[in-house]
Amino acid sequence: MEVDIPGRSCSNSSSEGPSLMGLCDELLLHVLSFVPCPDLLGSVRRVNQKLRALSVDRSLLADIKLSGAYQVTDQDVREILACARPDVQSLDLGGCYWLSANVLDAVCRCRSLVRLDVTGCALTATRLDRILGGAPALASLAIDVRPGFDATRLGAEARAALARITELRQTLLTPSYGVVPCCVAVRRLLLRLEIPDCDEVGGALPPAQLMVGQSNVPCYRHLRVFAVRLAPGFSNQDVARIYLSSLPARPPSGIETFVLSVPCGFPELTPWMSGFLAAVAESDDLASLQLPRSWLAEGSALRSVRLRRPRHLILPRCSLRSLDLAHMLALPAPGPARGDGDEGARAADRNDEGHGDDDDDGDGDAAASPARSLATLNLSGFAFGRFGVQRPEQASAAFLDALVRVCRRGLRSLNLAGAHVHLPLSPPAPGQLCRALSRLRRLRSLALPLCAVSSSSPAGHAPGGGRAPAVYVRRRGPSSRPGGDVAGSAEQRAEPVRAAPEMPARGFDKKMRVMRTAPLTAAEAPAVVLLGVGGGAPADAGPFAGLVSRLPQLRELELVSSNFVSALPRFEMANQQVRHCGHSTAFGDAELALIGQLPNLRRLTVAQAPEVVTGTGLVALARGCRHLQELSLANIGKPAHATYLPALCQALALCQKLHSFRLEQPYVSAGATFFRALLRCPELQRLCVVSRGGGLPEPDVALHFVAASPHLVVCHLFTGDTRVTCKELQKAIMRSVCSSRPALSVAVFPLMHDLLGEVIRSLPLSHLDDFTLFRSHVAQEPPGLWH
Repeated sequence: MEVDIPGRSCSNSSSEGPSLMGLCDELLLHVLSFVPCPDLLGSVRRVNQKLRALSVDRSLLADIKLSGAYQVTDQDVREILACARPDVQSLDLGGCYWLSANVLDAVCRCRSLVRLDVTGCALTATRLDRILGGAPALASLAIDVRPGFDATRLGAEARAALARITELRQTLLTPSYGVVPCCVAVRRLLLRLEIPDCDEVGGALPPAQLMVGQSNVPCYRHLRVFAVRLAPGFSNQDVARIYLSSLPARPPSGIETFVLSVPCGFPELTPWMSGFLAAVAESDDLASLQLPRSWLAEGSALRSVRLRRPRHLILPRCSLRSLDLAHMLALPAPGPARGDGDEGARAADRNDEGHGDDDDDGDGDAAASPARSLATLNLSGFAFGRFGVQRPEQASAAFLDALVRVCRRGLRSLNLAGAHVHLPLSPPAPGQLCRALSRLRRLRSLALPLCAVSSSSPAGHAPGGGRAPAVYVRRRGPSSRPGGDVAGSAEQRAEPVRAAPEMPARGFDKKMRVMRTAPLTAAEAPAVVLLGVGGGAPADAGPFAGLVSRLPQLRELELVSSNFVSALPRFEMANQQVRHCGHSTAFGDAELALIGQLPNLRRLTVAQAPEVVTGTGLVALARGCRHLQELSLANIGKPAHATYLPALCQALALCQKLHSFRLEQPYVSAGATFFRALLRCPELQRLCVVSRGGGLPEPDVALHFVAASPHLVVCHLFTGDTRVTCKELQKAIMRSVCSSRPALSVAVFPLMHDLLGEVIRSLPLSHLDDFTLFRSHVAQEPPGLWH
C-alpha cells in the first residue's frame, strides 16, 4: 500500500489552507491506524518529526499484522519488531512462507505478546520453546507442526505458558499431537490436517497411530470451540479419529462450535460418539455445526435431533432428506399452493413485493422455528426428497419455500451447489427457486448450480413437449448491415428468433465456428439482451434476472454446473451421483451480462457454461461489477474452441480492482494478447491458468508480464507443454525476480505429468487452498472461525 502524505512542505502549508499536520494528535492517530505497519514504520515515519513520534505510539504498535504483506523482507520484519518490541501484544505472521527461520529469533524478544500467529513459517520445537519462555502472557497461539517437530524438547517455562493458552490453532503436516496435550486450559481448538499419504520420495507412510507415540492425550475439559478441517487422504482421517476419541471420555459442557470438515469418506459414527453429539446438538449453547456425510447416513441417531439455536449450519454432501432436515430445524409445514399458470406466479410475486420484509410476522410456526437464527447454511450436494408432496420438484419447492419463509431475516450466506434444485418450466411455478431466493434481502454470498438459474428448457423444447416459444432478442446501437440508414439504426428493434428443434447427429459434418477478432465497441457490448420467453416479456421476467435485480447487495456469487469436475480440485465433487443436466446448457452470454447488475460483487465463479460463445456477457459483466476482486472461470464455452477469448481480454482491461484471476479451460493458449490484457489490471496479485491442451507464452512475454506486475505474488501455469519447456520458463522467471521479490510463488508444470502431485504439495498452503485448487468459498465454514 502506497501512502501519500505531504513531506516537508506540509509544515508550511498552513497559510494555503488546512493540512493534515494541523489536526490534533488524537485524529492523526486515528488516521494512522488505517496505514499498514510496514508503511507506517517505513515511509510515514520519515516524513517529519511529528509523524516520527506518532508512528511509534503504543496504540499503533500493539497490533502488528504482516500477513499478506508480501513486499516485506527479513530485514523489514527485524526493524519493525525492534521498534515495536516493548509494546506489541498481537503479532500476525500467518502465511509469511518466504521469511527465513532466523526471523523468528526476533519474535523471542517480544515479551508482551498475547496473541501470536506464525503459521506458514519454519518453526522448530527449539524456537517455539524460546518464544514461549519469553511470553508469559500468551493466550492465543497458531503454529505449524512439521516433520521433525518434537514436543518433548519444550522446557518447563514453555509448558507452563502452554498450560495458560486458551486458543490454539494448529496445522499438522505430520502425524502428531503437536502441543495439544500441554494446553489443558484451551477453550478454542482449531486443527488443520494436511498430512500427505506418502513421504517425499513417494513411499507410503506407516499408520498414523503408530507415529503419535505419546502417552498423554488431549484434555477437552474447558473446550467451547472445536474445529477440525481435513485435507483428502487416509492419514488425515486416522489422525482426526485419534483426536476425536478423547471427546466422549470426558465430554466438555457448553460447546458453542463443533465443526468437522471432511471432504471425503470418514469412519462410521460410533455409539458413544453419537450420544455425545446428540447432547451437543440439542443444547442451547451450540451455534455452529458441521458434520461428515457418513454421520448423517440412513439409520443414524443424529437424523432425529432437533437444533435449538443454530446460527451456522454446514452440511455439505450429506444424505439427509428434506423431511429429516425440516425436522432438525423445526420448519413449518408447506404453505398453500400458489395459483396455477403464469398468472398465479405473477400474483405470488405481487404478494411477496407487497409484504416487503415483514410478511412472515404473522406466521407463528416460522417465528418459533430454530432456523430463524441461521446466518450461514450450506446444503451443497443435498438430495432433496419427499416433503409432504408427491412430485420431487414440488418437494424441492415446498422445502425451500418453508426455509426461506423462516430464515429470510438473517441468512447471509447460502450454498445450494452440487445438486439439481431447479424446477421444470411448466406451471404452476416457473422459476420458483430464484423467486424464493430473491426474498432473502440480507443475502451476501450465494452458490447455485447452473441449472437453478436456467430460463429455458434443454434442447430448445418446451416443458410439455411442444414447440419452444419464441425468444425475443433486443439489438441496440447502430445497424450492423452495410449501408444501413441512420434512422433505422438508431431505433431499438426486437426480432423473434425461433429456437431450433433438436436434430439427430449427422455424423462427421463440418462444424460451424463462431469467432470474433475485432474488439467490442461500447454500443456492441450489451448487443444481445434476452427479453423473455413467449409474448415479448420484459427482461426482468426471467427468474435469474429477477434474482439479480432484487439482490443487488450480493458480494459473492458462484454458478457451477452440478457435474463439473476440475482438473485441479481441492476436494471431491459435492455429489458424485449427480449426472449432467440439460438445463445448465441454457446459461450463456445473456445470463453473464445480467451479473453486471450486481455493483457490489467482489468474487465471482462460473464453471461449466458451454453456451458462452462470443463473450459479450463478460464485457458487460466487467463494466457493471467495477469492484470485482476475484474472478474464476472454468470450462467456459465449447471445450475445444475458446471463442470468447478476445472478449475476455477486453473485459480484463475493465477490471481495475481485480487481484485474483483463475482460468481453467481444456484448450486455451495464453498468448501475448492475453498477458497484455492482464497488464491492464494494476492490482493483480494472483494468476493461475489450467489447460491440459494449451500452451505457454513466449519467454519474453512471460518475463515482461512478471516484471511489469509489481504486486504479483502467484504465477501458476499448468498447461500441455513438455516438462523441459516448463522448467526453462520457470527458471527464467525465478532468475529475474528472485532477489527483489522473495514472496513470488512460481509454478510452471505439465498438467498431465506424473509428478504433478509432488509439485502441488510444494506450493505455499495459503495460496494452494484458497486459490490454485478449485473449491467453493461460500458457506464453507463459520465466518471468522480461523481468524
